[in-house]
Amino acid sequence: MNKMDEIEYPQLAKRVSKYASSIGLNTNRLFRNSCEEGEEKWSLVVSRKDRLRKGALIDSPKDPRLNFVCKSITLNEMDEYHKIIDEANCEGFVKRNLAWEGYVQPTPGFLLLNPVEQVEYALHEAFHQTEKLMSLPWEEPSACITGYLGAIDFFKGTDLEDLAITHWENILKFSNQIHDIYSRLDRLYQAHRSKEEKNRVRERVFSESTKLFEDKWGSPINNAFFVYWEHFYGSVPGIYERDIVRLKDMKDVVERLIK
Repeated sequence: MNKMDEIEYPQLAKRVSKYASSIGLNTNRLFRNSCEEGEEKWSLVVSRKDRLRKGALIDSPKDPRLNFVCKSITLNEMDEYHKIIDEANCEGFVKRNLAWEGYVQPTPGFLLLNPVEQVEYALHEAFHQTEKLMSLPWEEPSACITGYLGAIDFFKGTDLEDLAITHWENILKFSNQIHDIYSRLDRLYQAHRSKEEKNRVRERVFSESTKLFEDKWGSPINNAFFVYWEHFYGSVPGIYERDIVRLKDMKDVVERLIK
């Protein structure tokens, strides 16, 4: 069956769950049958203005509530966190979650995605389910690789294969751009320059990045924007080139990523 541009959620759940299991992923309750009230969440990342956060902490003693890598919050919590971020003189970046914590559900936002994007999200979350059993480092980049490469394999021989390939190519390009700019900012903050000069350079970098990315990857573009996307995608090209590029079978890809 080659025509796959109109796949309803129940059909998608059945097909993707079967495929995910076949390549070694855990699919326990991967697809929720309904939306839980109040479940819409947003991912929040926080960073200082004068440096890029390293690891789990943002190095801000003013409020321990900001010491996290990437936190899921509700819309009702957003105003409170923005206030905390401003008081700590930090920067925040938020992005709507379409899937999280190892599962997907038929929210309006998820159902608006095209089938390729839905499969990418589902396989990404299936990897998280599997990874939790394996205690793997580099969790997010590995989940991203599984989602995008898995979608290409899932749609192989269908009318959506080319779109899945294009998505992966775009992600590799974006990942390299994010990592390059993140590294450039990191070098800037560690350089022996005046605070004024660093601020001028960083604002120029943000302006250039706004033109480069437009609104495709969220806004505002600030330190937290780059911390967020570096966390998810910055290591994707390196992991792919080092460990995955020569593998032809998705089962082998999954096995390599969870080792």
